[in-house]
Amino acid sequence: KQNGKGKCKTTSRTTCNYENAVKDLGRTSTKYQTRTEYFMDTGYNVNETVTNNWHMMTFCTKKEQTSTYNNNTYNGYYYCNNKETLHDWYTTTTSNTSNINILYKCSKFNYADLTETPDGVLRYVGASANNYVTFNDEYAEWRIIGKYGDNLKIIRKDPVATRVYDDDFFYDSWIGSDLQLYLNKDTEGGYYYSLTDTAKSMIEESDDWKVGEAYYTDNAASAYSHANSVSWTGKVGLQASYEYLYSAPSSCWQTPGSGFGSCTSQDWLVYYGEFTINPELSNSYSAIWKGGNGNLSFSGGYSTSTIRPVVYLKSNVQIIGGTGAQNNPYVLKLKDN
Repeated sequence: KQNGKGKCKTTSRTTCNYENAVKDLGRTSTKYQTRTEYFMDTGYNVNETVTNNWHMMTFCTKKEQTSTYNNNTYNGYYYCNNKETLHDWYTTTTSNTSNINILYKCSKFNYADLTETPDGVLRYVGASANNYVTFNDEYAEWRIIGKYGDNLKIIRKDPVATRVYDDDFFYDSWIGSDLQLYLNKDTEGGYYYSLTDTAKSMIEESDDWKVGEAYYTDNAASAYSHANSVSWTGKVGLQASYEYLYSAPSSCWQTPGSGFGSCTSQDWLVYYGEFTINPELSNSYSAIWKGGNGNLSFSGGYSTSTIRPVVYLKSNVQIIGGTGAQNNPYVLKLKDN
């Protein structure tokens, strides 16, 4: 099939992977007139021209997107094939202005495994999640909580320490607490300092941490609403209580945290006896804590508990291999912007 500058073959239907790309072509006019989906067998390069051989691909779902070209807005779509989903919308121009080229990167990340929760995050939900990833040279030691906008958020599978939340805890706040300072300290004795240079280069200093006080009795939506009252900018934190509650199926989202033990068998994020990032609203000098039965409870900030670090990855950290299984974790690579 002719695409305007080169011929497109339709015989190949190999699976899209990171080093491939999908192309959506349309004529530039006052509206987006035509659309054809292709993918390329050769390595992905944002400067590739349409003289390459592009192949038709079958898709199952679509999500509306928009792009801008020469001050005109065009409607388009990205698609998935139930195995891998396309992401990262790109627009480029070519010497032939009769074409608009909308390029996608492809990822090994299986978006079909994710559920969009009411807080707008695509996250792993349920008891079994193929979300293992190698990070900080720790094989399959981290797991993906979800995709927060353009950033993946990951949690360490096992604790790194047993520490107090805060010795004084006079202000009932994550910000400035002993635990916040320890996790983000980039000098000897700090957790961030212990990370590899490669891991540090992948971490986003995010302003999306929701660290407001919440009730341990909150259900998922209420816990999110309370946590969202205070934001913090930093590199290393903990999971929020609402993230734990939203990682179970939707049938559990109305369950109060204090009775969440009945849902732990359906929640991959369960871990017994650890702090969350949120102070507890009804009990002074306390933080929300996961008890030994999986219920949320509270623990004095001066008490010790296990901690599992959480980080946001930069938007240009991409998955280039693996399946997310524990014996074949996702492989990360920091790509140039």
